[in-house]
Amino acid sequence: RLLRPAVLAEALTERGFPVRLTPGDEWRRLARDRVAVGDDLPIALYPAFIAEYGGQAGPSFDCSETEETLASAGLVCPAADAALLGRYLDHYVASGILTGGRHG
Repeated sequence: RLLRPAVLAEALTERGFPVRLTPGDEWRRLARDRVAVGDDLPIALYPAFIAEYGGQAGPSFDCSETEETLASAGLVCPAADAALLGRYLDHYVASGILTGGRHG
């Protein structure tokens, strides 16, 4: 089960990091444009994320084999939901990993 992009955008905005949702093809074009002019984007290390997909959604990930392996060992990952995402983001802000938002 995936978190919808709107949930991530809302959680970031609540923490002072305003986010505008952008269709994937536009986002990839904007990222490619920024990389082309020398902007240092961490996502540039993963060219498949910003490649041209001709209107398709782009890369997707399937962790079902990992989940099955973990389950066979008696381990179950909690569902990714807004509450879990919020805990991660709060930690990233408190520890200085995520900076630049308005707090309080």
